[in-house]
Amino acid sequence: METVADVMVRHPKLCHEYSTVGDVRQLFADDHVHAVLIMSGTRLLTVIDVRPRPEATTQRGCAAAAERAGDRAAAPAETDCSR
Repeated sequence: METVADVMVRHPKLCHEYSTVGDVRQLFADDHVHAVLIMSGTRLLTVIDVRPRPEATTQRGCAAAAERAGDRAAAPAETDCSR
């Protein structure tokens, strides 16, 4: 029987809160990457998975605002991609 340690992601891909959609797309160019965690320091803002996002078409768009995680993470309004 497999354990959690056998199936967990040991080295998750991380981006900071000012990362762009283009930054995240570059990580997804590696077909082994299935999700990217968007962080503000030690705080998880959102998780972006590899599913296509038709609403996030520009490379310079704010990656943190591209995902809608409901109450599981910070709301997009709480992120500031202006830096």
